Amino acid sequence: MKLPSPGLRKLALVLASTLLLPVGFNANAAAQEQQDLKAIDKLSQKDIAACMKNDVDTLCSLWTDDGVLLMPAAPPLVGKKAICGMLQAQKAPLNGSKTTGYTEDWDEVRIVGDYAWQWGKMSQTETSASGKQETMRVNAIRILHRQPDGSWKVARAVVTPAQ
Repeated sequence: MKLPSPGLRKLALVLASTLLLPVGFNANAAAQEQQDLKAIDKLSQKDIAACMKNDVDTLCSLWTDDGVLLMPAAPPLVGKKAICGMLQAQKAPLNGSKTTGYTEDWDEVRIVGDYAWQWGKMSQTETSASGKQETMRVNAIRILHRQPDGSWKVARAVVTPAQ
């Protein structure tokens, strides 16, 4: 059996690798997406844990420096400093009340390059020192930005009252 010429073998190798590239690329893309989804879930879990403890420092750490938060009947909060200022101000009037429940239920999470968005519902239950409970529910959309270390932070968020 006569082997093909070196040039023909090289051409066959290039064609074979070109045909296999989409398979390898898709496998790599799927693995990256799974890694990103886990990192995004980790962001949500940190957010939930920090809300349950009213840990403003951790909540602030979850935002990008240029973050923007839009809330009903309020001016936009632009920049991490403004967002953290609002979070700190919200913490002050708690007067013995405690967060006794907090959930994030994301209906959709989509990743496009170094950005992702998620939309869904968030719910927070506060229990006063006297035992009275009040639950606040919001619809939310968040735009996330992948950080150089592979973690994700909130870059933009919009919340509206929900039923």
